[in-house]
Amino acid sequence: MDTVSSPTSAVSTTQGATPLQQQQARLKKATQEFEALFLTTLLRPTLKEMVGGDSLSDNSYEMGYYQDMMEHRLAEVLAKNGGLGLAKTLYNELAPHLRGVSTNAERKK
Repeated sequence: MDTVSSPTSAVSTTQGATPLQQQQARLKKATQEFEALFLTTLLRPTLKEMVGGDSLSDNSYEMGYYQDMMEHRLAEVLAKNGGLGLAKTLYNELAPHLRGVSTNAERKK
């Protein structure tokens, strides 16, 4: 199960914050979501093997949906709590490029 969050959902916790702080909050959320997606991709085959591969007792659509939810939630929790450190690394690389409203002269520098 792949879900896409609204880009403004990170802003709800930063009401009253400066535009830069809002951008930082959105970037943090985006990097965590990216790491969660990456972790889901890594975890999916491993978890499938742990629960018996394709020989589940209930090979139904509902069971597949439940497994997708479990994989996604596990990956979200791992990413939010540090995971592989990918979200932190991405945030540290991208955050210095955030700025408030810039002028054309600043962009040319």
